[in-house]
Amino acid sequence: MSAAERNYLGAEFLTWLFFHLEEHGFILSLPDAFQKSEGPVGGEVTFASGSKALLTRRDTGAGTIRISHMELHDSTELLQALRQRALIDQMELQCSVGYAVYRFSLHAESAAILGLKVEAEESTEGHDGDGPTDNSIEFKIERRMHAVEDVDRIVHTLYERFLTQRLATEWHRKDVLQMNERVKNRLAKFI
Repeated sequence: MSAAERNYLGAEFLTWLFFHLEEHGFILSLPDAFQKSEGPVGGEVTFASGSKALLTRRDTGAGTIRISHMELHDSTELLQALRQRALIDQMELQCSVGYAVYRFSLHAESAAILGLKVEAEESTEGHDGDGPTDNSIEFKIERRMHAVEDVDRIVHTLYERFLTQRLATEWHRKDVLQMNERVKNRLAKFI
């Protein structure tokens, strides 16, 4: 797959993800992202939109559209850009898995998870003395690696769902039309 194809499919994924999260109230059940012994009950992951996004109009090749808004899902600028057939190239997200809260950006072209930050960590109450303590460098590295693994599994699971839907015959007849209709309806509320 060429870089251009990967970029286009990545931008379609991020655009789909924005609508998919919104459609499901930013709460998704992703049990296939976690092993049975780990992860939240039922695999429930809560998302929130970040405050920044980059979009590009694919049909005209016009420049990048930068959007900064307290919450992207409430941004009329984002909706206007999507109405004009722009696709999301980069988007900030937050996801909560149990007590852990991760903030990061997804990048379409490189399929990268950028700027991963752990905003709240799982409770370490009842620490039995085995393994690293909260203040040790080993604990911090272990916590960071766990965060990377969590977010990677979540994004991978979402990408698999996207591909299943994207490769279905009704993608253009149903899914794209529904996304366009949602943009139109949301913009009508602001007028």
